[in-house]
Amino acid sequence: MTDRAALLDAGRAYLERWSAWLKANPTADEASVAAAMRRGDPPPELSVKPIEESLAAQWEEANPMASRIYWTIRANLEERDGGVKKHHHRVAVVAIHDSFPAKSERARLGLPVRITELAGALGVTDRVLRGYREKYRDVFGATRGTILNSFVNTYYGRVLETLGESAVVPGRDGAADRRLFLQIAGELVERQDVTVKGGALYITENRGGESGSNSG
Repeated sequence: MTDRAALLDAGRAYLERWSAWLKANPTADEASVAAAMRRGDPPPELSVKPIEESLAAQWEEANPMASRIYWTIRANLEERDGGVKKHHHRVAVVAIHDSFPAKSERARLGLPVRITELAGALGVTDRVLRGYREKYRDVFGATRGTILNSFVNTYYGRVLETLGESAVVPGRDGAADRRLFLQIAGELVERQDVTVKGGALYITENRGGESGSNSG
């Protein structure tokens, strides 16, 4: 049988860990903490610096796009929920965290890499954060789309310029890039899309349209 004294010691140690965590995270969501303790979950990592709303102001210099997205999410959630709610800050931070998967980008934003560390910094468990992904799926999707479009708009011209420079290289060295460039421009018709019917040459374009020319 398990020693009763050992069980009591384990229980006291568990409460002490949560007590230390709560002192380090005074703005933690009490309902989430209570639910985690009832399940017997351990507290998030103590070493993580709390993420307050003031961090979004710092993003105005480090990453203006992240700052704009943060406040846009907050405004949308406030309108949806009929007022400011404590969890709106957490939802906005997690949506941005998920949309910047690169470690370097998260570090530049002052965000931890792992979701468990992020949960500790926001004063909740990682289960709560994962629940936000499901409950606010549209918010997370819109955030990813906005950030992706921004990256595309930023680099699209430079990527095409680089591709064009390699496409004009004579001979076989530039053949693959010429083909890709013409495909992007919509000027390349695949060989299998060319058919002959009743003496007429038909070219079926990739977008599904069809044009015909009489071959004589």
